[in-house]
Amino acid sequence: MARFTRRRIGELLIDSKAITREQLFEALEEQKANYRPTGQILISKGFITEEKLAQTLEEQLGILQVNLYNYNIDPEVATSIPTHMAQRYQVIPIHRQGKKVILAMADPMNIIALDDVAMYTGAEVEPVIALPSAVEHAINQFFGLKESLELTADENKTREDEEELSRLKTLVEDAPIVKVVNSLIHQAVNEGASDIHIEPSGSGVRIRMRIDGILHDLMSPPKDTQPLIVSRIKIMSNLDIAERRLPQDGRILLQSGLKDVNLRVSTMPTIHGEKVVIRILEKERVVLPLEKLGMSEHNFRVFKQTLLSQSGMILVTGPTGCGKTTTLYSVLNYLNCPEDNIITVEDPVEYRLEGINQIQVNPKINLTFANALRAILRQDPNIIMVGEIRDLETAEIATRAALTGHLVLSTLHTNDAPRAISRLQDMGVESYLITSSLLAVVAQRLIRL
Repeated sequence: MARFTRRRIGELLIDSKAITREQLFEALEEQKANYRPTGQILISKGFITEEKLAQTLEEQLGILQVNLYNYNIDPEVATSIPTHMAQRYQVIPIHRQGKKVILAMADPMNIIALDDVAMYTGAEVEPVIALPSAVEHAINQFFGLKESLELTADENKTREDEEELSRLKTLVEDAPIVKVVNSLIHQAVNEGASDIHIEPSGSGVRIRMRIDGILHDLMSPPKDTQPLIVSRIKIMSNLDIAERRLPQDGRILLQSGLKDVNLRVSTMPTIHGEKVVIRILEKERVVLPLEKLGMSEHNFRVFKQTLLSQSGMILVTGPTGCGKTTTLYSVLNYLNCPEDNIITVEDPVEYRLEGINQIQVNPKINLTFANALRAILRQDPNIIMVGEIRDLETAEIATRAALTGHLVLSTLHTNDAPRAISRLQDMGVESYLITSSLLAVVAQRLIRL
């Protein structure tokens, strides 16, 4: 285990000229009243940033700094110490190899924390430095649901096996499982996740969240909680809890804090049980002001000028999950005014927009993109949005609509803008229709900031 001379973090920061002695004295006076760590007080008062604090500790102590947001933390290792210990010392174990535990710490000079973790785990502890906010985030992530899940598992063991369907209906309304699912959803919303994955395995359940395009492990609850969690989500989304052989799709509308959140639920049968994916749709994230779409100044000016056109077709291209729908919704919100009749045909309708007529594709009753488009053209539209051009019939109707006085917005699955033209040609659209109707093609990608 790394050992340090008995110096305090404040003295080290003064020696490295990161703070002044007066600032340290002010922080110590506040510490007498609220008992918070010195580093947290210095950061909250604006005397030092957490990045500067971590950098100074790394340089002065020679201890490695890690980025917990990009670190693949093993949930079992993270929860190998009690919640109160992690919160008290602002530490979290992130890796274990044999008899050695790597411990992420906001204050690596806290020898008492190192000793307590070593004694509890029975392992040699090697400290690494992490941003205080990242440590707090990791603690909330891995310990947030632990107590609820353990309570649910304990209660389930005491129940007798009755007829499965009635048993599930009863159990999923019990407070513990309701609390688990609600906590899971609220935590994902608060952390800015785009999706929640609930994946059964042979021995347990894996729960992950997708944040900035990357899936992060959240929790691995016991196997016997899996049907309860899935059934609770099915009830919330008005799905059939007795049907486990076929995929199902549903929707949940709820309020998380002051946010109205739209959840799109998809279930799929696997050999170990039903897998559930919940897509989180917040209006503030799905519908953005145009200037926040991340375009360059030149592209933004050209794009806004193109949107003033009364007719023609604008295509947004890019791979799955690159934000094409967000761009289209933001454009619709920008164009939405009482003077125009705006109609969309989507699969599915991601978010309901006030003042816009939205149609949900339903292949079961032959309400396809092409058939919906034909009906839309008889509804005196000014602006038409087609969720995706998938086939020749839809492409031809969309291009002809663009030629007859309508502004048409749609998406294509191509990797760049030039390939949108060849993609339309591959579908069978005549070249003269493309050249006459196509106003602009926007190719986009998501990047992590």
